Amino acid sequence: MHGHCLALRTWRALGVFVLSAAVFQIALQAHGQLVVTEMMVNPKSTNDSVWEWIEVQNTGAGAIDLNGYIAGKLGETNNTTANISTATAADTVIPAGGVGVLYDAAETNFDDQVFRQAWNLSASVPVIAVDGWPALSNSGTGRDFGFWPDAAAYSSSLVDDGTGTMKVSNFNGAAFSVDYISGFPPVATNGPSIAWNGLGSYQDGGNWGVSLAGVNGAVTSVPVTVSGTPINNTNDRGNPGRVPPGSAATGLLITEVMYDPGSTPEGNWEWVEIYNSTGATIDFGATPYFFHDTTSTSDLTAANVTSGVLPANQAAVLFNDANTTQNMIDAWDPGGALGTLFIPVDNFPSLNNGGDTVALWDSAAKYQIDAAGTDPPRSTNQATTALTYDDIAPWPVNNNAASIFLANLASSPGSGSNWLRSNVGDFVGTTNAVAVTQDVVVHPGGDVGSPGSFNGSGNPAFLPADFNHDGAVNSTDLAVWKGSYHLTAGGDADSDGDTDGADFLLWQKQVGSSSAQAATATVPEPAVWSLLHAGILTFATCSRRKRGVSPVASISDPH
Repeated sequence: MHGHCLALRTWRALGVFVLSAAVFQIALQAHGQLVVTEMMVNPKSTNDSVWEWIEVQNTGAGAIDLNGYIAGKLGETNNTTANISTATAADTVIPAGGVGVLYDAAETNFDDQVFRQAWNLSASVPVIAVDGWPALSNSGTGRDFGFWPDAAAYSSSLVDDGTGTMKVSNFNGAAFSVDYISGFPPVATNGPSIAWNGLGSYQDGGNWGVSLAGVNGAVTSVPVTVSGTPINNTNDRGNPGRVPPGSAATGLLITEVMYDPGSTPEGNWEWVEIYNSTGATIDFGATPYFFHDTTSTSDLTAANVTSGVLPANQAAVLFNDANTTQNMIDAWDPGGALGTLFIPVDNFPSLNNGGDTVALWDSAAKYQIDAAGTDPPRSTNQATTALTYDDIAPWPVNNNAASIFLANLASSPGSGSNWLRSNVGDFVGTTNAVAVTQDVVVHPGGDVGSPGSFNGSGNPAFLPADFNHDGAVNSTDLAVWKGSYHLTAGGDADSDGDTDGADFLLWQKQVGSSSAQAATATVPEPAVWSLLHAGILTFATCSRRKRGVSPVASISDPH
């Protein structure tokens, strides 16, 4: 007993130190007050990840600055660069009690206003641009992410995979993280976000539901069009329509190939230059041609070069009609000053960057003979002209920007040593592509969610078991569940497409809850603070305890 109180006196003597340490620990663990409240995992946008976002709430009493935070996923290799930085993000701070919306800034070029416009967010909502977004997987593994406050915390989650490569193995040092692979609502449907209901742990998938437009503050995003947006890469370079020197042999030649442009989508900006040395005009409208490659997995069912007139001893550029003739002119022959002939091709083959064979056939009969071969590769025996190129010596090395061209019309196209990589200012007049701008729809709209409004602007907690959407989980919701059991989705709390026992369990868990309740997070206490708290309780017990009364009795005795 004496030893017990002596220990407590020692504890009291260290009280100031421990209290200071606790306060310091709390300061270090401020990031522990960040919780994930909503996730847009599977937006409608064709380029899925660029309109993904994560809503994060700061449940602490002070603002938290995310400048320097590092993003990552389990199994990813070591990331040495901060993904949230004041160098690229206009705002990095989440105010006390407020929320911030982290989004992939790649599509908007770090223009927060574009994101705000899509979701009609006011300037008061912190929108935080992330450079190097941890793409949120819709299915399978990889449905996890974490954000670490600094390099030291991030490194604590790295483990050598056995080959000397450091990879993320856990989220121990993360400021916030979610692994939504198990127990969370399905995210296979494009458009709706999934939201935490504010009850229990945000790490528990049973506390999440699928957002519904008009319910609990969820809205539908609107399309966003950005005017004057560049749609091609001006690093691309070539000399389409500019004929190299030399006297060509009789026939139709392939003289330049842009098989790996830097512009995206790549296939829309691929093209092939042909030179007419037949001695006669070729009218593709009168005699449609087939243009294909030997590595495509499907055959053409009809001619795909069906327009354009190519005079003798002139060149034309075959391009993917998924693009437009005007775009090609604007990029490669601004104002049409050179008079370059661009001919659109339907079902333009995707040109293989590692080498391919392209060919033209002047009749369906000839094409079908060659297409009847092994699929792929096909034969080009019946082709009017064909070219097999590669991207290794003696062929020019691929650089994801420049075309390759035949250096002299008199040279054999079949030898890689007769081809050159386009360079600006070379003897054939290679130039960079000119920027083509359009009004581009960067966000299609139609996504459903409530970014920026969780427990910060009056948005009620999301209650999946509120089947009749009256703001409370009670017996009327149970009636809805009973009435729709295995029949409709009316009582489908977990959004798995079926009203079943799992939905009843969620109703049991949430019965008595209402959307008026504050959706606050339970923040784990830092370890030092927990120890200090326990010590203070014991110290208080000892100092009040009467002689002969056990410590346990004193703790339980309300008097």
